[in-house]
Amino acid sequence: MKLFLPALMVLLACFQPVQLQAQLSVFLYQGTLTDGGTPANGQYDLMVTAHDADSAGTQLGGNSNEFINVPVVNGKFELMLDFGPNWLDGNNRWLETKVRRNTGPTSGPYITLTPRQRLFATPMANLAAKALTVPAGAITTGHIADGAVTGTKLGAGSVGGTALAGGSVDASKLADGSITSAKLAPAVAASLGTPMGALIGSFEENATALMSSGYARIPGLTSTVGGWNPVQERNAQTNGYSTMDGFGSLWTGSELFIYGRDNLSFQMRATRFNPAMGLWTTVPTNSAPQFMSNTRLGMVQGGTNVFVFGNVDTFNDNTNSTGGYFNLATGTWQNIPTNGFALIYDNGAAMAAHFFWTGDEVLAVGSPNFGFIDGALFSPATNGWRRINTNGHPTISMDSGVVGWNGSELLVYGASQTNFGGMAGALYTPANSTWRPANTNNGPRFNAGPTRNRVIWTGAEWIGYFTSFDIAVPSGFSAYNPQSDTWRRCSTNGMPSLGGPAISVPNYFWTGIEVGMVIQVGSTTRRTAVYLYQPATDSWRSFLSGEPAIVTGITDYARVITPQWTGTEVLSYLPVSPDDGSPTTVFRPYRFAPQRTLYIYQRN
Repeated sequence: MKLFLPALMVLLACFQPVQLQAQLSVFLYQGTLTDGGTPANGQYDLMVTAHDADSAGTQLGGNSNEFINVPVVNGKFELMLDFGPNWLDGNNRWLETKVRRNTGPTSGPYITLTPRQRLFATPMANLAAKALTVPAGAITTGHIADGAVTGTKLGAGSVGGTALAGGSVDASKLADGSITSAKLAPAVAASLGTPMGALIGSFEENATALMSSGYARIPGLTSTVGGWNPVQERNAQTNGYSTMDGFGSLWTGSELFIYGRDNLSFQMRATRFNPAMGLWTTVPTNSAPQFMSNTRLGMVQGGTNVFVFGNVDTFNDNTNSTGGYFNLATGTWQNIPTNGFALIYDNGAAMAAHFFWTGDEVLAVGSPNFGFIDGALFSPATNGWRRINTNGHPTISMDSGVVGWNGSELLVYGASQTNFGGMAGALYTPANSTWRPANTNNGPRFNAGPTRNRVIWTGAEWIGYFTSFDIAVPSGFSAYNPQSDTWRRCSTNGMPSLGGPAISVPNYFWTGIEVGMVIQVGSTTRRTAVYLYQPATDSWRSFLSGEPAIVTGITDYARVITPQWTGTEVLSYLPVSPDDGSPTTVFRPYRFAPQRTLYIYQRN
């Protein structure tokens, strides 16, 4: 296989002296490829690198330009190369090309073509190179015709304050209306065109920019914004989801995706809700997995796929599957095989499994029949499972184990099954399939029972509430930092009381600043409450009023209230009583924005 490049053609952006800032670093590379002595035809992979010598030397540009499935027709091909803006400095440069036939997964190694191809400058590029040799200050105002330099000839921001002589720009040099508020500093712009006594709101208690522009905060005049509000539904649907049946919800980035059992038809249903438009869209369920009514669905998103897992309904599903995934782009379902999955997720452990997206696989963590914790990874690319490495993993009962994911490592922490009364913990990295021990000193202590303890990742720590069995270590919130391998106790000042039945187990969300949780409080008259914890200040705040009228008598509140953080607010699909007063429970979307104080300022 040989590469000939007699027809090398480049755009003007490709001449050698490329220090001119207005020019692009991308250029067209055309060549002729022969395979076996005849012009090549078909799909080829090519890799092109830049060098400062015809052999050996140093590779330039900081990256290779690799192209997969390049069409070659009668030997001709085209590539758009980009080695960045600084690889051409006027010295000679060579391109090295590697090529191979593209035969899919069985494509062989690249073949390096020799010799390297030297780049030559075009006449226009040589002319531009001469321009770079003009000494600084050689061109003065005497060389420039009047009116030759206009605004369109100057780059944005090229003439700064240091380039102007003091007092050189006065009112006579400025066109009427040429300076608008957008051209002024915010503090100056805020004071223009604003009458005395005008009011403006700010979430800053001491807004220095406003105060420097002549505003003063009015003491005692504030307003609270945020809290619970129903989401307006333009096509509100009557649904049959039951508070006792399993369903789950997930925020896809633009919509709330909901999947579960319809209590009226006893069939699975899937819907998508766009809160910006207030529109529901029915999702087809052809080939979708069928789950038992008591399944706590596991849901996780990976790319354009939404993965759902649960106990298979063998009466309604004849497929060998314990889950499936829905492609948001194509609107189709794909079943997930059970082979290899039963190790961690069977009828006994269905309510204890956890699922995370690693970047290319679903990491499933659970245990068969509430045994020791175990795990497996599902690859959509191969449609198969592989078990995680168990060498070094802690012997923790899954029904007590705390499991968390931070994007690269899995935390497993819980009551040790080999050290009675003690705790065990470890961190697993799927990338290299290895475990490392996690420190248990100062960590929470709890029994090997169905405590349903949970944690959430904040970017630096896992934080969660733990029901303790040790008087010396009371129940409360604790945080674990994997980088320092240390635990810390969170403040109890303002912390909610979460003792009692399982309905008080919190469902977490992370705002980027605070850990939020939606819980039910009260033993007789139950209410929905939102608590927010800020790790930076180790402080709490709560919102107990304005919540939607949630149906009472729900025995498993933690399964129903699944808050989804959208980036600005929480979306929850909540059980409420219908407007007509009938006893049938329906679900409606609600939003919650963390409440903030709006301070009012007045122009003096």
